[in-house]
Amino acid sequence: MPSEVELFDLGTALPDNQGVTTFTFDIDPGTTSFALSAQPDPGGLQDQVILVEVTGPNGLLTQVDLQTGQTFGPFVTPFSNIPNAAFSLLYPNTPTLEVEPGPYSVSFFAVVDEQLATSSRATLMTKKAESPPLLGSLTLDIWFADNAMGLTAGSAPNDPDFQAALEEMQTIYDNAGLTIADVAYRDVGIPQLGIIDDNAELSQLFAIPDTERNGRIALFIVESIDLTQQGVILGVASGAPGPASVATAPHAGVAVSTFGFMLSPERVGKTMAHEVGHFLGLDHTTESDGISHDPIPDTPECTQTQMGVAFPELCPTGAANFMFWTGFQDNREQQDVSPGQRQVMNGNPAIAQEAP
Repeated sequence: MPSEVELFDLGTALPDNQGVTTFTFDIDPGTTSFALSAQPDPGGLQDQVILVEVTGPNGLLTQVDLQTGQTFGPFVTPFSNIPNAAFSLLYPNTPTLEVEPGPYSVSFFAVVDEQLATSSRATLMTKKAESPPLLGSLTLDIWFADNAMGLTAGSAPNDPDFQAALEEMQTIYDNAGLTIADVAYRDVGIPQLGIIDDNAELSQLFAIPDTERNGRIALFIVESIDLTQQGVILGVASGAPGPASVATAPHAGVAVSTFGFMLSPERVGKTMAHEVGHFLGLDHTTESDGISHDPIPDTPECTQTQMGVAFPELCPTGAANFMFWTGFQDNREQQDVSPGQRQVMNGNPAIAQEAP
């Protein structure tokens, strides 16, 4: 049977005398996953939510060291490394955890313009199913900013290179049991956002208002992305996960550069699949240092490094996973999806469950 998804407005909460804002909520029996999204109220381009603690019916799930950003507890959750990105949380983000019915709480610092926010608001999205779903579908809004290829909402549906990229994304998602059920093409309409060279521009791109988003994942196609001033990157997500549960949430989406077309359309498609994978709750299977790995036990871990970097060529089998931190220099395929990754992606309440 299809899953049952419900959206709850948790309202507004005030910080305590330590500046910590806490939302509490109850999870019903039969819930297989839930996603929480929170932001300062009123929010803007210069806001940030910093996670402090998550508790469940059986006690502490996550506690964050605010000095290092490292999380402790059974629920190891990544959070966005993009300044001003919205906060979202997906539970569980690994098959080793299960949702226990009962009371939960999520605590965080909410900051606006480097000052503690006076209040915050949050929404909760829950999914109920007879068992963790393994088949699903998603819908995409693909937004086009100015780019040298001339890709627009009008040209992309008939552009062979862009359609080849979209086919590569679907090939990878076939391995995850996910169907791209519908694609809508749209234009950004702000010329300066074609080249993203700082976090303020990225936040502005992700914050384009869209009252008709309704859970659709926003994928922005831009000319280039350079957030480090050390060279362009192929793509970036607003979080892992992103706030797909909130129709009008700012900072929601992923951005992918047309720079990847210099390698191949398939490389762009792999990047699209990778960044949307982050948005649905996946972390890198292996980070560039070869030390940090995702919390999913069946994903391959690459521990071999050269000059402190886990190059994919050092672990060609493990690096074939679509969530490895980077691509091969020879542009070989990265289409593998583990059963655990499949469960996490399909478990996201933003994914519609398909009947088997």
